[in-house]
Amino acid sequence: MGIFGTENEQNERIDAIEDWLQGLTAVVQKQNLALAELRLEVMKLKNQLGDKLSESDVDPAIVTLSDKLTQARTLAREAAGAAEAGWRNLQQAALDALDELDQELDEAESRGDQP
Repeated sequence: MGIFGTENEQNERIDAIEDWLQGLTAVVQKQNLALAELRLEVMKLKNQLGDKLSESDVDPAIVTLSDKLTQARTLAREAAGAAEAGWRNLQQAALDALDELDQELDEAESRGDQP
């Protein structure tokens, strides 16, 4: 007999919970199997990718593009170095010109002070 005389209702609820739990357990088992299959597939792919690709496996256009990019990077570094050197030269020339003007102004000022 149930706690409050509702044995049939309690049994129905327990049966419903058991059915739901069995269905949930079945879903979890299916998911575990699917997960195991996916893990096996990933392992297979890792083994296949583990072998290094040879240059012949790569599209020649990609190899050519990579070579040209390397050359472009080298030229860009050289251009940046040349631009930096040119800027330093220009900056130094400007500083020298300003120093020369200052000296000339000082000389002109000193000549103007003499009677």
